[in-house]
Amino acid sequence: MHPEDSTNNAGEILSQCLQAIEAGEATIESCVAQFPDHPELVQLLSAITMVRELPRPSLSQADRGLMRQQVLAKYRSQQADLKSVHQDVSYRVPRWTQVAIGLGIAVGILLLLRRQPGMRRRFGDSRQRDSRS
Repeated sequence: MHPEDSTNNAGEILSQCLQAIEAGEATIESCVAQFPDHPELVQLLSAITMVRELPRPSLSQADRGLMRQQVLAKYRSQQADLKSVHQDVSYRVPRWTQVAIGLGIAVGILLLLRRQPGMRRRFGDSRQRDSRS
């Protein structure tokens, strides 16, 4: 696990650290030291380690079957509700309006991402390109 090999993606770094800790190749402290730009690693790795150390609950086969039936029944009921709601909405809202709303949401998300501090470094700051022209 080398910091220069990472892509600065917090999820990827977290995954690398977890694998190294599980393999006995690293500790929480060594991971945090290798990735000083990600101080949140201490809390994330500590929490994940604590959760993994909790005893696993054991259920009888009968209890598992009952829980499975309850979850499936709930899922089916929600799917039926969603299907009826979707049909009602689709009927009242023209398809072009649904597409326009979807495009508007996508543009909004792109604008929000553009405002994130890290995004300018990744995609290039448009103001820097304008000043070079």
